[in-house]
Amino acid sequence: SFVAAKFDGILGMGWQSISADNIPPVYEYMYQQKLIDDNSFSFYLSKVPGTQASKLVLGGIDTTLIKSGGSFNYVTLTSDTY
Repeated sequence: SFVAAKFDGILGMGWQSISADNIPPVYEYMYQQKLIDDNSFSFYLSKVPGTQASKLVLGGIDTTLIKSGGSFNYVTLTSDTY
């Protein structure tokens, strides 16, 4: 269960400083190997319950998910800890 499990973030997307044994995160490897264009990720969260419309986008944003007249909000993280 999520309560008992020891996780290092979502798919290794946390910081190396908080990873188990200080192992570089999977996401950092993806960026270094140029598997993604940008060292960022974004979420699109659907408001419709029971659908599979929510998305995790690796390597930037998917502008097709922003409705006409809508906006995208960037959030600067201020700490490399939990």
